[in-house]
Amino acid sequence: MALAGLSVIAVAYGFARYGYGLFVPIFREKFGLSTEVVGIISSAGYVAYLSAMILTGFLVGRVGPRFPVVFGAMCAGTGMLLISVSQSPLVLVVGIILAGSSAGFCWSPFSDAVAMLVEESRRDRVLSAVSTGTTFGLIVAGPVVLLAGAGGGAGWRYAWAAFALAAMLSALWNFRLLPNEPYGKSDAGAGGGIAVPRVGWFLCRESAPLLGQAFSYGLVAAFYYTYAVDLVRRSGFEESWGPILWSLVGVAGVTGVFSGEVVSRFGLRRSLTACLSILSVAVVALTFSENFRVLVAICALTFGAAYMPVSAFLIIWSGRVFHKNPSAGFSGVLFCLALGSIAGPAILGAVAGTLDLRSAFWCAAALTAFSIALRPK
Repeated sequence: MALAGLSVIAVAYGFARYGYGLFVPIFREKFGLSTEVVGIISSAGYVAYLSAMILTGFLVGRVGPRFPVVFGAMCAGTGMLLISVSQSPLVLVVGIILAGSSAGFCWSPFSDAVAMLVEESRRDRVLSAVSTGTTFGLIVAGPVVLLAGAGGGAGWRYAWAAFALAAMLSALWNFRLLPNEPYGKSDAGAGGGIAVPRVGWFLCRESAPLLGQAFSYGLVAAFYYTYAVDLVRRSGFEESWGPILWSLVGVAGVTGVFSGEVVSRFGLRRSLTACLSILSVAVVALTFSENFRVLVAICALTFGAAYMPVSAFLIIWSGRVFHKNPSAGFSGVLFCLALGSIAGPAILGAVAGTLDLRSAFWCAAALTAFSIALRPK
């Protein structure tokens, strides 16, 4: 379960969602995309992601975890295949949007799948491993971008075709493994199926810190992934430092695999506090990296080591708050995270335009530090 989930998250997030940003220089050159169009395409991908997430919250309670996960993986595979063969901007955009939607389908159903198939004492560990799939996707994607760029010509097309193949194989694996009936079906009563939770079920005193933390986490992370490479480039580094930065974040993010063990040993509250503290330092330290390669590498490694476990902490925390309907609850958490992801680049980007990019990174670090107040009891 852990490996199958890790594989589909690596595909949906590491390739389908973040791959676009890594290949933007190539897409800009091949298809004549302006900076404004690049931003519009990115926003469209987030809208698709958000829409898929909302749909998944309703699907899982009716058809079980298998369908949304497999459908999401196939969206990733089909979208990335379209990217690999695209000859026009329209086909490219369709592929990017379709691939970007996959992340919204693939993650939250594992809350139900793990609750159904894994014994309670191991659930936190399995969920931690699944949520860390992004880091393994980034570890692979970074070197692939460097190789595709060095090869020139059609190298980028072969890279996306390979990503598409990985998505289809992951879809097959999860189709064979995941349950195809809703969580708690046997307890649903004669009416059959699980009742759709009301808004009040999501928005309560116990869930408020969790949803607020998810929004803050999404806001800061989206800002970082949008502008970190730009900041490093403005500090005098070569273009190759973009994929290098992502690969270092991915390598350090392997720490997320051990999030379940950390929570078991130190508790969720202390673990989350420590990671958010480290994350705020890593974000602000990047502003001092001008012509200092070692500091850039340290910042990337520190960011990845603290960033990836937080995503695992969110799914563990969500499982405790929304234990009666795990996937529906986690879909609500991911919805707040997605809202933050949409708001982050716009709000902090405006700060960067009014002041400067370094000031925006200071604001992001401060927001991360303040978000420590949003912790489980």
